[in-house]
Amino acid sequence: MTTGEAPPSIRIVQNAVLVAGLDGLDASSGQAVGDPVPLREPLRRIGVRTADGTPDPLASVRYRNRFVRAHAAPFAPPDASTEDTPTLAGLSIFGGVIGPQFGHQVTQSLGRLWLADQFPTARIVFLAANLGFDRLPGYVTDLVRALGVANRLELITSTTTCEALALGPDICNLERRPSVQPQFLDWRARHDPVSDRLDADLDLYVSRSGLGLANGQFLQEIALEHALAAQGYQVFHPQDATIAVQAATYRRARRVIFADGSAAHLWSLFAHPKAKVAIVLRRPPDRHFAAWFRAIGPKPAMLDHGIADFTRRGEGNQRSVGLVDLRAVWDRLRDLGFHDDPAQIGPSKADLRDWLAAFSGRKTPFPRPPFALDDRSRALLGLRNRITIRPRALT
Repeated sequence: MTTGEAPPSIRIVQNAVLVAGLDGLDASSGQAVGDPVPLREPLRRIGVRTADGTPDPLASVRYRNRFVRAHAAPFAPPDASTEDTPTLAGLSIFGGVIGPQFGHQVTQSLGRLWLADQFPTARIVFLAANLGFDRLPGYVTDLVRALGVANRLELITSTTTCEALALGPDICNLERRPSVQPQFLDWRARHDPVSDRLDADLDLYVSRSGLGLANGQFLQEIALEHALAAQGYQVFHPQDATIAVQAATYRRARRVIFADGSAAHLWSLFAHPKAKVAIVLRRPPDRHFAAWFRAIGPKPAMLDHGIADFTRRGEGNQRSVGLVDLRAVWDRLRDLGFHDDPAQIGPSKADLRDWLAAFSGRKTPFPRPPFALDDRSRALLGLRNRITIRPRALT
């Protein structure tokens, strides 16, 4: 079903300059050569300029709070007579900015793919977001193909001139409001009409327990997996499946429960509108995360029963390990119709309170909890050295 919104505007810019933003950076220090400004500052130059160096508003970029600047200061275009600047012949499509983190690839680098409908033989060019990100992983190409786009993809890592560059607005981006515009939903509906029936026997728990210990997870996830498996759920590890298999699986699943992570973003692109979905949050709720799911389609239930976060000093919550109240999660899943098991799982609130109280004034090693932890949970804690107890935890 489409929304009936007018299609976005398109402009072709002749001799456009793709400013990579990474030129002149010292990879060892992460700073511009001869410039003490931190890495994120020189990267603000990234984007598209017209032949005279003026930023083009249709090429404005928002990516992980770093690049934006349709109104940035003019950039002196390369002098073809004195500089060895590569030129892309023919027509290219500006796809935006892309980096190595999968969740941001899904939520911040797909919003201009709709231009491929108008120019099916043009290459799509992306600007590299990070030092060291010098090629597109194969799964990015797989994702674009799963979305129905067959154009050739190219990553730009140094300032490049395009003979002709098609520009259009970014209509799907986590940091814009709305995150997903109606025209993007129309585009998805045309390329992926809902025709598959839900599989009445397919219930999924999408796990993070198969990821490396340095990745963000929550303690005792394996206990939740075992309880759900006993209720007929398939424990699904998306990193072991191709993008095509993930998309096909998500289209058919009747009920899906996610451990908080990027897999839920991919699901949102291929979700069946009648599926019942929940996300077990391991981190404090994020406004961008919530806004994305409000805008894109089926709205998952957000199960926010986090108590504390374990991190390494200097790291944010992307790699944090959450302590969640598993009993509260299990009860909420029952109330929402994801299972009908009257039993309880996980430690009691009293045991959780006793453990948190033991952290007062303590440094690593962390105090032993008054309940059993599985081997994986102990290994996850072994890589963290800091705890943040949530306000009003267990109240």
